[in-house]
Amino acid sequence: MWSVWLDYSGLRQLFPSIIRPKLRYGRPFKQIIPLPGSRWVRVENLQSGISDEDVTVALTGSLGVFDDALPHASKLFLGKQSVGVVTEIGSDVSLFHIGDRVALQSEARSSCASLGLSPACSACASGNPALCDHRALPWNGAGAGWSDSMIMHESQLFPVPEPLTNDQALLLEPAARAVRAVLLSGLEPGARALIIGGGLTGQLVAASIRALVPGVDITLASNYSHEKTAAAAYGVQQFIPETPNEMLAQGIELTNAQVWKRPGKQIFLGGFDRVFICRSAKKTFETGCRLVHSGGALAQIARPMNHQQKIDASLWRNEAQILHIYGPGSETLPDDISDSIGSRSSTLALAARHMMKNRLVTDGLISHKIAHTQFDQALRIASDINKFQTIHTALIFQNPAPAQP
Repeated sequence: MWSVWLDYSGLRQLFPSIIRPKLRYGRPFKQIIPLPGSRWVRVENLQSGISDEDVTVALTGSLGVFDDALPHASKLFLGKQSVGVVTEIGSDVSLFHIGDRVALQSEARSSCASLGLSPACSACASGNPALCDHRALPWNGAGAGWSDSMIMHESQLFPVPEPLTNDQALLLEPAARAVRAVLLSGLEPGARALIIGGGLTGQLVAASIRALVPGVDITLASNYSHEKTAAAAYGVQQFIPETPNEMLAQGIELTNAQVWKRPGKQIFLGGFDRVFICRSAKKTFETGCRLVHSGGALAQIARPMNHQQKIDASLWRNEAQILHIYGPGSETLPDDISDSIGSRSSTLALAARHMMKNRLVTDGLISHKIAHTQFDQALRIASDINKFQTIHTALIFQNPAPAQP
């Protein structure tokens, strides 16, 4: 197995916020790891995505305040976007057969199903295993998205429908999070939406709005011309800078918000009905809060940065709702959607359905495909989005694997 992981060996397990784990890639084990139980599956990965969150974790060695506090094994495998083929199954696996294409549903963490717990916690019982009460307990699998093969519990995998290409399947997990954000936000036709950040997540939110709620007026906050060009294909017509002060000023002007000033104080009345934070940066959350209209909602999809979560009084004053989208889940669907596929569905299944019907279009969003033998170059391309005009970078798995650094 070739893989990428954070090395938590030694004192790093005890003091991860002080002694940062090291990023390593290569062969994490000297021998083939057997399946740990009868409901586990071995998958040979074909492609893996490098998301903004992955880049931040890889370059900083930090998973954020919450995750840094959780216990970790000595090796934390990275990557939560992948498409692969099942090569081995346990004796009690019922959801998959050898040769099936599968996509990762979420990060490699424990859940009630993988731990064999019954009854399941409320999160797992409702179809949201990413929020499992027991996800901090040891996970028995190996590898993840950034691995040429991985061992996952069958509940952590999603069956890829035959019509979908590998590129579409690779984007199922981030697309499902975007779909979930749009559904939970309660967005309606005629509303005004602001998307902050035009990387893959921002593009998929725009695509999901177009697929699920036609007639929404979408504005994108981005500093990159290639992101604006890509977003225009989803009907985005207004663009403002992503820099906080300029975003605030132009957002106020665009929505005709009222501005009230006194010495040391500045209040805004008006703004966007929905704000989607798709890229974290300093003051992004605060600026997004100030641009939410009364009765509106702000959805945090990007992994929060340690310094950004300053809760602005404007949320309280405007009775605005905050939504945090951590992973795909199971949602109660609006009547116009539920009539055809049932009143409740996984957001992965909903994203796949709209991809197959060409309503959720993802063509061209994978801007770079790099062999995993050139992992360092792939990470540079994914992190320097201005130089390389990056929307999303995919690792393509092939032999031979690069040597351990």
